[in-house]
Amino acid sequence: MAWGKAGTTTSTGTVSTIDVSISTSSEFYQIIFNVGGTIGQNGAVRSGNSTIDTGSNYAYRSSRNGASDGTAVNNSVGMRVNDNAGSSPNFVVAYMVNISGEEKLLIAHTVERMSAGAGTAPNRNEAVGKHAFTSNPIDIIQMNQANMASDTNLTILGSD
Repeated sequence: MAWGKAGTTTSTGTVSTIDVSISTSSEFYQIIFNVGGTIGQNGAVRSGNSTIDTGSNYAYRSSRNGASDGTAVNNSVGMRVNDNAGSSPNFVVAYMVNISGEEKLLIAHTVERMSAGAGTAPNRNEAVGKHAFTSNPIDIIQMNQANMASDTNLTILGSD
């Protein structure tokens, strides 16, 4: 069982969403997301089959720097993977299970630069989420975060 590239997209300008369409379905996905520059807050993952599900079918639980959890249910924004305190570059590594007939579960880890230089520690975020979509495997994944800078990259690896 090895990871293989399922798809990748790099933005050419400022965007608020970035999608990767997956040609070969896998039971497990690794989501790697990097955004630089001054960006918006509160990135989230949405998914679907052929099109992104924008309905109120997502729930998540997240924590920044070990603080109390924040939760959201029945939301359309997606499964939040960061809860950044400012507009700074961030890097996300997440894992998602993609078994047909089951809800799609996600676990994510994010680091946010915050202020430049060694004088400020980065933030860390942990998040878990679920997409209440059971009818098919997903074949499209989206990062949803306001004002993502040019050269933002979303890469999906798949494995069975």
